Amino acid sequence: NGWGKPLKTLWLRTILTTTRYRPAGLDARGRNECDVLFTLGSALLGGAKPSRDAHVLRPFVLDSDVPRGDSIVVQITDKWDRLGIAFDDVVRVLRLAGTLGPVRAISAANEMNYATRVTLASGIPVERLDTLTAWKCAIAAGRALIAPDSGAIHVAGMVGTPTIAVFPAIARLARQTARWAPWAAPSETIAAAAGWPERAATGLRKLLLETGHSVR
Repeated sequence: NGWGKPLKTLWLRTILTTTRYRPAGLDARGRNECDVLFTLGSALLGGAKPSRDAHVLRPFVLDSDVPRGDSIVVQITDKWDRLGIAFDDVVRVLRLAGTLGPVRAISAANEMNYATRVTLASGIPVERLDTLTAWKCAIAAGRALIAPDSGAIHVAGMVGTPTIAVFPAIARLARQTARWAPWAAPSETIAAAAGWPERAATGLRKLLLETGHSVR
C-alpha cells in the first residue's frame, strides 16, 4: 500500500508480476475489497467486469451443491465481544430472528465458551462446526444470515445467502460498510447503536420477503 508500509511494498514488488494499490486506511472511493481483489485477475478476464451473480460465484466457494434450507442462520462468535457489541443484544437478536422463522445458531469449535453463554442466556442450542466445509455449507443452506463484520458475511455474499451484516457504530461507517459489505447476495448493513437488534429484525423481515421467503 505504497508509503503506508514502504519496506513491505518494496519487498512485494520484488516477488510480484502485477501490483495493485490498496490503502491501509479506509478508501475514500468506497471500493469493496472484493472489487480490489478481482483486479488482480483482470488480465485473465479480457476486460470483463467481476461478476456479482451469486449463481456464478457459488460453485467457486462450495465443494458440492448445497440445497437451500428453511433456517435463519445466526453466527455465534466472540467477535461480537471483540467489536464491542453487547452480549445481551446478541441474545436479543437471536430471539428476534426466531420470531420470523426457525433459527440455526452456529459457532466455530474454538468459540464454544461464548456459544455456551449464549445458549444459557437464550435457551437456544448452538451448533458446533469443526471444519471449513461444514461452515460454508451451513451458511449456503441458510435462507438468511445474521452475523457481525466477519468472514461469514463474505461467504454468504458469494453463495447468495441474504445477509444482515452488523458493524460497530463507528465514525465513517459508510466507508467501512462500502468496503466490507457482502459482494453478491442481497444484504443490509446495520450499525450496532442502541436498538440495533430490532432494526436488524426489521431488515431481516424485509430481506426475506424481497427474496421470496415466508415469515411467521
